[in-house]
Amino acid sequence: MEQLWAWWYDQVVEMLQKRRTSVSVGVVHRRVEQIRDDYAADRLPTLVERSDWRAAQGRGVRSA
Repeated sequence: MEQLWAWWYDQVVEMLQKRRTSVSVGVVHRRVEQIRDDYAADRLPTLVERSDWRAAQGRGVRSA
């Protein structure tokens, strides 16, 4: 949801700066689809930093 709000904020700023006059439903729909596709099973983003993962491995924490 945060990604969509950030994108929407950018659209609003462009409209306030008169660089864009509107945002169509189609454009919003495509952006939602792009965000959805970013969360496909083979492309899930991680919130774990590599250094944290290495530290956990050093403490003997097993990955799933």
